Amino acid sequence: MTRYWHTLAGPAVAAELHVDQQVWLSVEEVSRRHADYGFNKLPEAA
Repeated sequence: MTRYWHTLAGPAVAAELHVDQQVWLSVEEVSRRHADYGFNKLPEAA
């Protein structure tokens, strides 16, 4: 969502969202690494 709004925002708003964007990129990176190791797979339904 942050990335979507970032593309629509003007430079001033984009600058304000920069920190939030960096946080989301970090979250996405961690999630990607976890996915690589299979850590975020949901448990099989009983």
